[in-house]
Amino acid sequence: MDTIRNGAFGLANTNKLIRFYKGATGMKTGFTGEAKYCLSGTAKRDGMHLIAVVLGASTSDKRFAAAKGMFDYGFANYSIITPEIPSLEPIKVTRGIYETVNLKTEPISILSSKGNSGNIEAKPFISESLQAPFEGGTEAGYISYCRNGEEVGRAKVYTESGVHEISYGSILGKIFGALFFR
Repeated sequence: MDTIRNGAFGLANTNKLIRFYKGATGMKTGFTGEAKYCLSGTAKRDGMHLIAVVLGASTSDKRFAAAKGMFDYGFANYSIITPEIPSLEPIKVTRGIYETVNLKTEPISILSSKGNSGNIEAKPFISESLQAPFEGGTEAGYISYCRNGEEVGRAKVYTESGVHEISYGSILGKIFGALFFR
């Protein structure tokens, strides 16, 4: 229950899952003569978000029971895993003021049936080099996460920083430094 307009108007949440289902996070209930009792419900447990949609239930209690059954099935049979990110070596930069650039990626989440969360292999597919100039965050490849040879997830790999194109002045400076400041 809540109120709006300085307490002049009361609101009641008709989604009984919020109160009676562990992990329920919300969404919408509804009823029309044609669609009957409907529900779009959401729940979260152990980092996994699920959505259940029920249309055309004959009673309000049946819509909640159907959503609860879908959530129970999802949480009992599936989990989210975050595979380890492999080490990413710097890649070569051509025509840049630096010879290499470091790489980064974000961890990904993979939906997995329970009991089948292991055996994920990470295969990086990274460009051999990038040509300057480019900005930080430039895509340099991806990591393919595979189970039994089948891709189950993919994460993009980006440059940590940008690299400016080398200029004649920069080249002369490097030569001058190498000759006189060893």
